[in-house]
Amino acid sequence: EKIGAGGMGEVYLAEDTMLKRKVALKFLPAQHVNDKDFRTRFIREAESTATLSHPNIITIHEVSEYNGRPFFAMELVEGLSLRDYYKDKELDIERVIELAIQICDGLGAAHDKNIIHRDIKPSNIVIDAYGRPKILDFGLAAIQGQEHLTKTGSTLGTVGYMSPEQVNGKAVDERSDLFSFGLVLYELVAGKTPFRRDNDVATLKAISSDSPEPMARYKNDVPDELQRIVSKLLEKDPAYRYQTAAGVVSDLKQVLRTISSGEVSSQTMIQARQSSGSKNLKISLSVAVFVIAVLVMVLKPWKFEVSSTDEAQAANDVIAVMYFDNIVDPADEKRLGEIVANLLISKLSNSDGIKVVSSQRLYDILKLLGHEGVKQIDRDVASQIAKKAKARWMLTGSILRTEPNLVITAQLIEVPTGNIIASPEIIGETGEDIFSLAGKLNSGITESLLLPEVEAVESKDSPELQYTKSAEAYRYYLEGWDKFLRFKHLEAIKDYDKAIELDSNFAMAYFAHSIISEKKSYIDKAMNLIDRVGKLDQLYIRAEREDIYDNLDEAIKIYELIINEFPEEKQAYFTLGLIYIGFEKRDFTKAVELMEKAIEIDPLYKGVYNQLAYTYSDIDQNEKSIWAINKYIELVPDEANPYDSRGELFGFQGEHKKALASYSKALEIDPNFISSFRGMGINNFALGNYEEAEKWLDKSIAYDDKRVRSNARFVRPRISLKRGKIRESLQRINLAIEMYELEMKNEIKRPGFKRIEKAKIFVDYGSLTGNSNWFDSARVIIDDLLNEYDADTTLKGLVRMNFYLYKIRLEVSVGNRDSAEFYISKIQNSDYGKIPIGKLWVVYLQGALEFYSENYEKALIHFDQILDFEIRTENLARVGICCFKTNRIGRAVELLEKATTRIDQSVSGEPYLESLAQFYLAKAYEASGWNDKAIAQYEKFLRIFAEADEGIPIHIEAKENLAKLKSAS
Repeated sequence: EKIGAGGMGEVYLAEDTMLKRKVALKFLPAQHVNDKDFRTRFIREAESTATLSHPNIITIHEVSEYNGRPFFAMELVEGLSLRDYYKDKELDIERVIELAIQICDGLGAAHDKNIIHRDIKPSNIVIDAYGRPKILDFGLAAIQGQEHLTKTGSTLGTVGYMSPEQVNGKAVDERSDLFSFGLVLYELVAGKTPFRRDNDVATLKAISSDSPEPMARYKNDVPDELQRIVSKLLEKDPAYRYQTAAGVVSDLKQVLRTISSGEVSSQTMIQARQSSGSKNLKISLSVAVFVIAVLVMVLKPWKFEVSSTDEAQAANDVIAVMYFDNIVDPADEKRLGEIVANLLISKLSNSDGIKVVSSQRLYDILKLLGHEGVKQIDRDVASQIAKKAKARWMLTGSILRTEPNLVITAQLIEVPTGNIIASPEIIGETGEDIFSLAGKLNSGITESLLLPEVEAVESKDSPELQYTKSAEAYRYYLEGWDKFLRFKHLEAIKDYDKAIELDSNFAMAYFAHSIISEKKSYIDKAMNLIDRVGKLDQLYIRAEREDIYDNLDEAIKIYELIINEFPEEKQAYFTLGLIYIGFEKRDFTKAVELMEKAIEIDPLYKGVYNQLAYTYSDIDQNEKSIWAINKYIELVPDEANPYDSRGELFGFQGEHKKALASYSKALEIDPNFISSFRGMGINNFALGNYEEAEKWLDKSIAYDDKRVRSNARFVRPRISLKRGKIRESLQRINLAIEMYELEMKNEIKRPGFKRIEKAKIFVDYGSLTGNSNWFDSARVIIDDLLNEYDADTTLKGLVRMNFYLYKIRLEVSVGNRDSAEFYISKIQNSDYGKIPIGKLWVVYLQGALEFYSENYEKALIHFDQILDFEIRTENLARVGICCFKTNRIGRAVELLEKATTRIDQSVSGEPYLESLAQFYLAKAYEASGWNDKAIAQYEKFLRIFAEADEGIPIHIEAKENLAKLKSAS
């Protein structure tokens, strides 16, 4: 029987006589059978849906044709459309979120297959007998990467559920579906769509230009975080919208967990009270402070309502210090309000009688509540922050006057009861600075909280936690930290330098500088000034010092102490995770566990998602890697770094066009985002766009930072070497070394160590050509470097290992195996050889010894250990070549394919290996009998080597092999 009909199909109830089950048959309407576009679209719906296997997407059983009419058989879902399901009842928030998670999960599965639905609406979602939503009707679906069935500028979809891109006839991607999904979610909560107007034209205009009403206008118990999610889904610009369904699902699950734990109950009651009866006018904290101050002086009303009586009991002895409102300058350009709050947090943290919510935690909670960057916090928001931080007390306040005397007022409030414990007003003497007033205010607070031990601490610490005497220096420090968090490291260092210039005793400015520069002198200076900062900051300084000095076990102990005493200090979890990612510890499981804990504390912690993306990439989990970096992009779509990171990750995966697109987006946001210059260069190189690659490297070399210029200069000779242009590589390396020694002579103790880069080219050239003269030239440089630097205990292990690696390569290449073994035993018996990273280097050097001795079976044993430790282009190439040489052709193909498509942004330190990988992949294809692939790969290799120097054996052999294959075919 006929059970439904629409513009794209007629649906019949039928029986599958083979499997004895009821199914739905969807036929193309008879009037469209001879319409090519309709027919193609109908078949595409079946094909696209059939590729999907997900519990929240309708299942396609068969695609066929009857009497010239195409049809497909699909799962019969007995239930109601989503519209009919909610029409006569009000769904509670938990049920709405449960449905939303499942729908979005199904959408994500389609997007993972590059399928865009383009018509998400309640009538295209059905709720089955078990209460599960299923997405159906992919009749308008578009498959990314395939030809479009509609002309540019045409509009497909359902009015009222279109995205702004659809309305304006622009190209759509998965973010368009997410906008439509946001409209469905809004409707489930509010009972109506946000943009529905009197006619279609008005509705389409509203989608393009109007802002939706808050859902709380239509439903009382809407959590703030759910409103934030829907608002982000309904962003007009796709760049500011969620980028993936996975990100939406993750955030919705977080809201569901919060509701289930009961954390939003009191907030919901407050909202319910506000939305019923007469309207409550929310006032800024600046006005609230003034009103409270008057009431305190005149009426003394010692209580106001902060939370409902059923509020969960706050933790004992925890105080949350809010940002102080700068009434004189509401924009707080000099960040005085932030400085006062930070000073009080630091001073109070030094007491054993109280726990203080860190400024970072307060900032995170503000983000979670959708108030990121807000400086004026009204009473309701302040109360929500304190409750979420599980604080017993909260301190709010204002800067009432700055000239001629500073005036600060504050209110110390008991959160569960709403009692005002104290309301001090501090009036400064003529010329008295904000640091002194903060100290007086702190004394008043500690007295009010009956913490006599604080007074003893204060008198002992002279000067009394004097972070700096310059408000201007503190402002530069805060701005530098903001830039550091946005990965603008060079700009951050400039701010820290200004802070230090204004106050040479500013401990935290030295500490922050050392995090980026890793200079021991800066962390040593911070250590010398450590008595000027609070307990938490002291721990961070000590941990950073141990880290910089490579005392990682001690650093770990300090970070674990921070976590124990400050369990919500997310930075400690993250930094500890970074230590476990490092070569010395290398425990990815532990690192991921720590980073997940940091995300649990702050689901909007962008830096963690960035590092997680790289960690997943390191363990070859590419899908998770891209998910994590897209989550980072969702959090900060207007920052350059996440797009730069995604470009690098796409480069790792050999997706060079996607990499270039992501780098371009980073540079669109910040035209001077320097690491994207290099990314554009090396990915253009990978695509054979050599002139474009050189242009981007030229831009790097013209940059105003000498370290950036130097790094770019050393990339250019490596690129020349990868193309077989050895002599050009030597010219470029001579210039790079000359300029490095000139520019860095006052920065680096011994800048001459970079001459190893020239020795590498001599060894590589000797290996590629078999010309012993090049080995002789390499020997002069390497022996000179070993004589000059080998006894230098300050020389980093990585630099020293480069000397040894090429010394071993050199000795093996000229038949001096005993000499090569001597250098391996030398490092093996040193103190460095006894630590984890040193032991790994010994394995690496032993592998090199066997590789260049052509003992490939033994080399494979060593290099497999290295590949397990770190996936890099040269490691993949070495193991792949070993596999080819030992007749493991299948594995050789797999590894060499990765080696020839992967691009490391740092550019391989052994570029000739990448040339070998290109050559041996062609030979591996040939050995497998895949002649077409072998021909294509030889041609690719020869394009790379098109301008190579004459006489390189693999170049000659590649030409010969290609000619033979073409002749045979």
